[in-house]
Amino acid sequence: MGHRADGTDLRRFETYTRASFLFVFLATHGAAALTLAPTWRTDALHVAALLGLGAHLVASIVHSTRALAEAPRSRRTETAYGVFTLVVTGLLAAVADPEAWRETGAGAYSPIALVLGAGLATLGLTLRWRHLVTAGAVAVAVLAAAFLARGVGVAAVLGLVVLAVLILVLLAPLGPLTWWMLDVVRTLARSRTTHARLAVAEERLRFSRDLHDVYGRTLSAIALKSELAAELARRGDERAVGEMTAVRDLAQSSLVDARRLVAGYRDIDPATELAGSRSVLRSAGARLTETGVDDALARLDDRGRTAAAWVLREASTNVLRHSAASSVHVSARIVGDRVELSIVNDGADPRGADRPGSGTGLLGLSERLREVGGALSTSSGEGRFTLVATLPLCSRVVPGPDADAPSDRQDAAEGAAAAHADAHDQGTLP
Repeated sequence: MGHRADGTDLRRFETYTRASFLFVFLATHGAAALTLAPTWRTDALHVAALLGLGAHLVASIVHSTRALAEAPRSRRTETAYGVFTLVVTGLLAAVADPEAWRETGAGAYSPIALVLGAGLATLGLTLRWRHLVTAGAVAVAVLAAAFLARGVGVAAVLGLVVLAVLILVLLAPLGPLTWWMLDVVRTLARSRTTHARLAVAEERLRFSRDLHDVYGRTLSAIALKSELAAELARRGDERAVGEMTAVRDLAQSSLVDARRLVAGYRDIDPATELAGSRSVLRSAGARLTETGVDDALARLDDRGRTAAAWVLREASTNVLRHSAASSVHVSARIVGDRVELSIVNDGADPRGADRPGSGTGLLGLSERLREVGGALSTSSGEGRFTLVATLPLCSRVVPGPDADAPSDRQDAAEGAAAAHADAHDQGTLP
């Protein structure tokens, strides 16, 4: 049976818990009222006992409702309720018929002990175990003293004490155990909510990473070509028209990529990326050469080729943004069951701006490679910057260190989907 992540299960359990306590209160106080009925008189003591019993029923419902709703604790309120429970128990014992003991035994007074047990169960929602045991011992002592004051024999009182202890052992733990179960359910509900929020955050990070990968090189190329076109236009060079046409084509291609990204179609082709990188780098005054790229990348599966295409895109983006390279060499070779893709440029930034950790591009690329079982490494020296990506011939999905169970993944996905739908409704996503 499935569980809903919108809090419905928690509300149902809380409703069930309140209904259970209400049933206990009505049963115990109703039994006590029936015990008083055969010997009912209209004197002040009987009226006080009956009114006290009704007031205790209301107080028990109110106190338990506040406790189950996690209202702030009040020692004064707890003490007042505990004392009131003892007073009502004493009044019930004071009006009980001593002859009933001789006729039916200790069972005649069991409803009084039930009222006492219901009161301790209510206190157990907020009291610690040791305080609850102390309160139970005091309550049994008060009950025994009340019956001894009525002239009931010691042996009969001892029997009643044994019966009261048995009832308290059954009822008093109801409060702490109920609170423990309710706390567990609430913790689970909060964890499910947190898990869904983390899934939404992870999806946003993934989307931002993809936006960076899609637009990083394109916008850099547009800026470069626009600057070149402006310079050519100032010189009256007709090549400015061609550069601006290229800017238009890049903008249209970027729009297509954005639509595919939003729709979830993020597969790109290494050959297309390599051709695009060659064109962009040529505009920036850099020459791109390659060795064995087509043959090696052709051995990869679809996921591996997509990852390799992202490597080529990010590498060319870094060259445009962070270096003054005049040449870029791309090579690929098969090493065992893996393909090693290497991109070297001769314009390494001496400030280390193109190293992992200095931006989000290489970090996102490293995460993308790990998802298919690959790895990313970089090095620089003697004015050169080298990026090496290793990809398995047969890519595999590598779970993170906190991989979730299928059901948790489904709940998290539902939370992420809900957040994505909200964003769409609010107009923040196309």
